[in-house]
Amino acid sequence: MSTQGREMGEAARLAAVHRYGVLDTPADGAFDRITRMAARIFGVPVAVVSIVDEDRIWFKSVHGLHLHEARRDPGLCASAILQDEPYVVEDTRNDPRTVGNPYVGPDGFGFYAGAPLRAASGERVGTLAIMDCEPRRLDRHETETLEDLAALVVRELELRVSSRRVVAAVHEQLTALEELAVTDPLTKLANRRAFEQRLQEELDAARGTSTAVSVVIADLDRFKGFNDRYGHAVGDRALQVAAEALRSEAADCDLVARFGGEEFVVVLEGCDAEAARAWATRAMDRLRAARVEGADHGVTASFGVASCVACEGPSELLARADAALYRAKRGGRDRVEVAPDEGAPPAAVAPGLAA
Repeated sequence: MSTQGREMGEAARLAAVHRYGVLDTPADGAFDRITRMAARIFGVPVAVVSIVDEDRIWFKSVHGLHLHEARRDPGLCASAILQDEPYVVEDTRNDPRTVGNPYVGPDGFGFYAGAPLRAASGERVGTLAIMDCEPRRLDRHETETLEDLAALVVRELELRVSSRRVVAAVHEQLTALEELAVTDPLTKLANRRAFEQRLQEELDAARGTSTAVSVVIADLDRFKGFNDRYGHAVGDRALQVAAEALRSEAADCDLVARFGGEEFVVVLEGCDAEAARAWATRAMDRLRAARVEGADHGVTASFGVASCVACEGPSELLARADAALYRAKRGGRDRVEVAPDEGAPPAAVAPGLAA
């Protein structure tokens, strides 16, 4: 194999190693049972599950030895992953493949057998290995047993990959459901529930401080007539255009929501009344200039603004913004009105207000 081919093969092998996500993870009872079983079946003092990393051999499970990782020296596990079949060295002290390995010698291992751990994608990621202090032999049945135990290790590794995929899929579904619970499906803005929660949070955070919180209510002008003339599909597009106009003016810390029907609400964090008026004016101008596909004219909106510092609660703030919205409607629509300072009596809102 060419140098380039070997490098590509090693890159694919390392990708398989990292796909399992077991490097440097705590001990695991499932793998420890397999190494204990291997040591008992073969009557050896040491059995390991090794994962061969780029420049080290890391042990996921070690029976009979206090070792977490070792250098990737040739001769033992580093050589075993290069084989398709179990790599057996009956006398490591006299075998040219292993005599240079630091774990071989008078006080080291005299026997080594490692079955490669072959990933589902085909790459060899590590070994299930058994070691003895003295030379010994493995017969065919023992070699097959070692391969079977190695297959159990791979099965455990694959189960963990599958479990992570299931957990990730469930998490994604839960996230999507949570988003649906607080998102308006047509405009992709926050919905009324999310708005009410956020407004309460902002008021709670501002209580006892000098931070202003402002609310803007925007209601599309004469929207029923627009729907009747162009149909609900075009009406839906108009709502989406309005949502985008409001969203485009909002800062990351603000919240734009669809309150219901053709009404939108905005929470402006840290904005006093004048700053909120300026924001609403920009949004109104942007909406007025926007086009609605399928209609020969766009839509406008009337805006009511209310601001407070340490308000009593969200209902009071919304009532003042709603009263300001009514004045904007009554004053000719497509305009911004600001509620009087908190504490001033709100203007009465006439029932059956025309859109």
